[in-house]
Parts: sequence; structure tokens; C-alpha cells
Amino acid sequence: MRASLYRILLLLALVGGLPKARAFSMLGAFDTWMTQEVGYQILGLDVGGPMNLGEEHRWNMPIITYGFDESFLNYFGQRGVEEVEKAIKIFNDLPPFSKMSPDLSEFPLDTRRMNYRANALFVFDLKSQTLASLLESLGVGPAERFVWTLRSRTVINNIPVYAVIKRNFDPVIFNPSSYVNGVLYTYQILQTLANPDVWE
Repeated sequence: MRASLYRILLLLALVGGLPKARAFSMLGAFDTWMTQEVGYQILGLDVGGPMNLGEEHRWNMPIITYGFDESFLNYFGQRGVEEVEKAIKIFNDLPPFSKMSPDLSEFPLDTRRMNYRANALFVFDLKSQTLASLLESLGVGPAERFVWTLRSRTVINNIPVYAVIKRNFDPVIFNPSSYVNGVLYTYQILQTLANPDVWE
């Protein structure tokens, strides 16, 4: 009985000691090493490359003005306008940083909800897309993509050698982190033999 109690206490201590890691990645202008060969500057996807803290860019304007052109209104209609407004409201409802707790515990680690019907129909969520686009414009990139990222690729004696770096940071202590919202990320580099210049 006593051994079982110790096991339970040890398990609780281990679980309680797990990092409650949230994460963020910063974006900036592409550096010279951020080439398509190692997965950057993907047309239509990348607005910038992952930066180390202090190297990123961001807007320094307290007010962002936006509008809807005729093509947007014709395609998405009033419902599209409402979804964009909901995304903007999420930003406007954030408290000042000085009012947030030191560990950001008031924000949940996982806020995803899966819409299986929309997924099956290949329909995307305009509010989520607006949030992602705004975050990128503000200099915040997708944390999952840049936890581990390729820095360079060189070939030595017909063997490719990759340099891998972290560009994902813990928002509380600002150290590089392998965790995104409590999930540990690792990496594996896959290179096809048919086309050795293609990475995945």
C-alpha cells in the first residue's frame, strides 16, 4: 500500500513538473541563408523568415485601419465581414500586458475545435485565417513550423549535412523551446534519393 502511495505521489510530482509551455516564433525579413533549398520563401505562404529574439520586425502602430473591397464583399458577403470583425475583436479584447499573469495561465493551451464537415468540404475558417494573417503581419509566425528549422545544407563527400536551429520561444522566460502548448516537438530530416535537392 505504501509503495502504491509513493508511486502515485511520484507520478503527480512528475506530471505537476511538466512544462506548461506555450510558444511563439518571430518573423522578419528573409536573411541570406533563408533560401528555397532549405524551405523558406515559399511563394504564397511566407511573409518572412524565423528570427531570433531582437531580430524580428513588427508594426509599432497603436491603430490598424482595415477595410473590405468590392471583390471581398461580393465573394464573402456580410457573413465574411462579420468573421473578420470577430477576429479583430479577439485582439481588441486582449488585456494590457501589465494586467496578464506572469505565467499567462489565464490563456488556455488548446483552443482548437474541429469542424469535420468544413474539413471534408475543404472549406477554411475565415476568422482563423484572418487571425493568422494579422499575427504574421504583426511579426508572429507559426510556432509549430519553426520549433526546429533548417539553417543550412551542405554536401560533404556526397552526403548532405544539415544545420538545424530553434526559432520557437517560451513567452514567459523567452528561452528557445522545444514545446508548443505543452507538446514536445522533435524533428527528422527526410531526403529523397530520387531528387536529393528536395527536402521534406
